[in-house]
Amino acid sequence: MKAVLAIPILLILTLGISLQEVKADLVPEEAYLLEGFGFAVTEDVIKNSQIDFLIDLDRQIGSTTKLVVEDGFVTLGDMEFTVADITGSVLRDGHFIRLSGTADDSLGNQVTLSAFGRLIEDSQEGSVYSFTGRLSEGIFSNKIILTTKITQITSDLPTITTPGEPTPTLEEQIKEKEILIRIFSGASDQGFDLTYIEARKAATEATFEQGDDPTRARYLYPNRLTITPGTTLTFQNDDTVSHSIVSAKRDTNARGIGHDFRMFADGRVATGEIPPGENRSVLITDKGFLFLVDLDYAWVRMDVVSFPEVSQSQIIRSVNDARQKGN
Repeated sequence: MKAVLAIPILLILTLGISLQEVKADLVPEEAYLLEGFGFAVTEDVIKNSQIDFLIDLDRQIGSTTKLVVEDGFVTLGDMEFTVADITGSVLRDGHFIRLSGTADDSLGNQVTLSAFGRLIEDSQEGSVYSFTGRLSEGIFSNKIILTTKITQITSDLPTITTPGEPTPTLEEQIKEKEILIRIFSGASDQGFDLTYIEARKAATEATFEQGDDPTRARYLYPNRLTITPGTTLTFQNDDTVSHSIVSAKRDTNARGIGHDFRMFADGRVATGEIPPGENRSVLITDKGFLFLVDLDYAWVRMDVVSFPEVSQSQIIRSVNDARQKGN
């Protein structure tokens, strides 16, 4: 009998020790990027599923912090749904996260998300969570299993090494709010005009900063940025053909060549033609996610998160006030 009683006690002690050992560094009243990938499962099929959320944390009350998903998307197979109204809570000082709400696609179809995340591991770069839950569209319900990474949104910007030219320091780029983005030579034909050594060198130079996609890094760099509205992005074309970078939406209801989504410009950002050896600048004034791409060379693309340097609690209160007025 004593042995039987000892088992649950041992489990409780083990859970307590594990919770103490792993602690998420999620700071209240700050903004975070949650991104992950996994699967949506039914009795008949298994589909890929991805989430990218821009999250605001409110003030912490006890061991719980409320959160609001400001922007982002969730995918279910080939379908992409933009966040409409998703909220949640950070529980037990970051050991658990609960999310629930709705997201819509371009045709007005809606999915309901309900997910619970458990902290797996923490590092200086961010925290890894395992999420399980449900993603439902009408009467169809999918069980989701996702592995995600949560990183704090800061104004840290990668420096760029250009042979033969002095590179502005990180502090200078932040102060001037102008970021140089290089479109690499060979980007138009996916680098096939580069020798193996040149391609490896370009990829190595481009991916030394954390968070960059090594596949896209050989086409332009940086391919991922966190900025504040009012920042200028300057695209330097080192390729042998002209490029044109625009902000775009992915049409998840139609497929393009191969397995990529068709994309269409949304009119928010457009550099115009950038001839070889020249550069063009665009001013980013919007807040939220920006997907930038050359529609003629769809693999030349990047992600930008634009977020103002204001108190996150002010943003959350303004969002809640708007919702209350809407009701």
